[in-house]
Amino acid sequence: MELRTRPNGLDIAIAAALLIFAAAEVAMIPEIRTRGLAIAAELLMAAVLVWRRVHPMAVCVALGILGIIEAAAGVPLQAPMVPLMSMVAALYAAVSYGSFRVAIAATATIFASLAVQTWMVGASPGNLLFGAVFCSVALAFGWTVRHRTEEAARLRGAAVRLEAERAQAQRDAAAQERTRIAHELHDVISHSVSVMVVQAAAAERVLQASPDRARESITAIQTVGRQALTELAGLLGVLRDGDTTVGLVPQPGVADLGSLAANVDRAGVQVDLDVDAAGRELPPGVQLTLYRLAQEALTNVRKHSCATRASVTVKVDHGAVVAAVEDPGPRRTDGLSHHGGGNGLNGIRERVQVYGGETTASRTAAGGYRVEARIPVSSVR
Repeated sequence: MELRTRPNGLDIAIAAALLIFAAAEVAMIPEIRTRGLAIAAELLMAAVLVWRRVHPMAVCVALGILGIIEAAAGVPLQAPMVPLMSMVAALYAAVSYGSFRVAIAATATIFASLAVQTWMVGASPGNLLFGAVFCSVALAFGWTVRHRTEEAARLRGAAVRLEAERAQAQRDAAAQERTRIAHELHDVISHSVSVMVVQAAAAERVLQASPDRARESITAIQTVGRQALTELAGLLGVLRDGDTTVGLVPQPGVADLGSLAANVDRAGVQVDLDVDAAGRELPPGVQLTLYRLAQEALTNVRKHSCATRASVTVKVDHGAVVAAVEDPGPRRTDGLSHHGGGNGLNGIRERVQVYGGETTASRTAAGGYRVEARIPVSSVR
């Protein structure tokens, strides 16, 4: 707990209640002879409790001195209750809110004051023991509250740190995935430019002898060029400055889904493949994204599902290509993380968003899991 900078309503209410009680008990206890000094001392004892959580050590010292003054004036130690109640409240605040050093010093001050008062009034050790028991209870309760409060604060701090680390891990994973996407887009664009160069050379060779064949090559150059511009627009959004580590390896597409399905079959999950867009004019980057979606989703089936079958569908629907991977479940219950909790699907969403698409991933009513992406592509027909 932290010290307060000013008294709060609870402390003011406690002090006010003890003020009233102090005036009443001094007036009603016949053993108290020096009533003027006694009531002044007890009223001060009650009043200083207003600052018990602002200046706990000072309050304990003040209470110890006021108790000794009362004893010196001949007030019986066992008669008034306000001194003991004030010491208990102050000691609890010192242990709960003060530093470890303040808690030790405050405890020593209160117990020393009780011992001096017992000696001054000539009371039996039982009176000292009586007061010590109450103060010990306050001490134990204060330490318990302090420990639990500090433990709760520690757990909250740990939770905040874990959340920050998780968010940073997600940002790092997204950055790595975007860089990987940029690498692959670079490969796709490099392939497109290579095709354009070859087609241009072919058109140049047959331009005089066969204008129709040259026109076909020029048309192919226009088509590939438009696709490359589309890929380049996505590339500029994700490529990191100064990254020169990309390669020129051909990237997989929709036509390679059969090989992917065969590999998954050998791993123990039979894949039902239904591809309706194999012959469509899909941009190479879109094909790569569809391939990666199927690859990641089928990997999740092997890792997180008990299913032995899965389906992969790719179809064209009103100017968009829709790809979905679904398994019938049930999900595994051996402690592994479930679908949708890792960075793989986040990477797929990054890829799909490059092309203005959207991705959904959710559990089906039958207990399986379905990942679907819809990418608008104006060139498909």
